Amino acid sequence: MKSAPSKTPPTLSGIPAPRSAAARVRRADGTIPPGKGHPRAIAGACPTEAHEQRTLIQWATLAAVEEPRLRLLMMIPNGAARPGTRGALVAQGLRSGVPDLFLPVPSGRYHGLWLELKRRSGGRVTPEQREWITRLRGQGYRAEVCRGWEEARHCIVDYLAGPSGWQEVTL
Repeated sequence: MKSAPSKTPPTLSGIPAPRSAAARVRRADGTIPPGKGHPRAIAGACPTEAHEQRTLIQWATLAAVEEPRLRLLMMIPNGAARPGTRGALVAQGLRSGVPDLFLPVPSGRYHGLWLELKRRSGGRVTPEQREWITRLRGQGYRAEVCRGWEEARHCIVDYLAGPSGWQEVTL
C-alpha cells in the first residue's frame, strides 16, 4: 500500500517551510472560521521574524558554496529563553538586546557584522537593542537593523564586498 505524497515541500536540512498565516487559519475546506480575520488580510500576512531568519540562513547555506565566509554566520539565541530558565541563562551571560545574528568576519574597517532581524512590517527595535547596536558600533563592528531576510542578505553582501570584492552570483 502506497502512502500519500507529502504536501510539504522539501527544504534545506529537512525542515519543512513554515505554513502561511492563511494555511494556519483556514479549515480543511478552505473557509476561514468566524473571528479569524479577513481573507485578504490573511493572504497578505507578513512572515514572522523566525521565518525571515530561517530563510536568510537557508540563503547563506547555499551561498556559502561560492563565499565560504558565510559558513560563520550564526544565530545568537537570546530570545530562546524558556520559562523558568531565564535566571540561569542570565547567570551564564544571557544579555537582553543582543542582535540576532553575527558574522565574525573582518571586512574593511569593521571587526564583524551584527544583524538585528525584524519582520518586513511590524516588529520594533527595543531600547536595549538600540543600546547594543550603538555599543557594538563604538567597538568597531558594523551593526544593522534589517527588515526582512532580503534586506539582511543585501547588508551581508555589501559587507562582504568590502576590500575583498566578493559579489554575489545570481543563479
